[in-house]
Amino acid sequence: MIVHFENDRPVQLEDRYVSPSLRRTISPSTSRAPRARLLDRRAPLQEVEHLLRAVMPDERTRKLLAMKRDEPCLLVIRRTWTAGQIASVARLYHPGSAMKCQALPPKD
Repeated sequence: MIVHFENDRPVQLEDRYVSPSLRRTISPSTSRAPRARLLDRRAPLQEVEHLLRAVMPDERTRKLLAMKRDEPCLLVIRRTWTAGQIASVARLYHPGSAMKCQALPPKD
């Protein structure tokens, strides 16, 4: 679990599971984010899936993200595949008050 900050405010709680069969192939460097380490040449990602949900966070999540008791959060569930198998599953929680989603028009 990792709490990500922006301007000293918690903006994301990342709870990531990495397949044990891939842990040996991923660089152990702590200077790079888990997602960046998964992009390593030894385990390149082939597919990514994102699911979005609005949820009420549990108490631990709410405290880690410094959220108000009645504030919902955006939950992004991200699954990645490499070599035809699940590489990682991440649950990414974002305080509702810190999120804004905008669809951009396609580029010509």
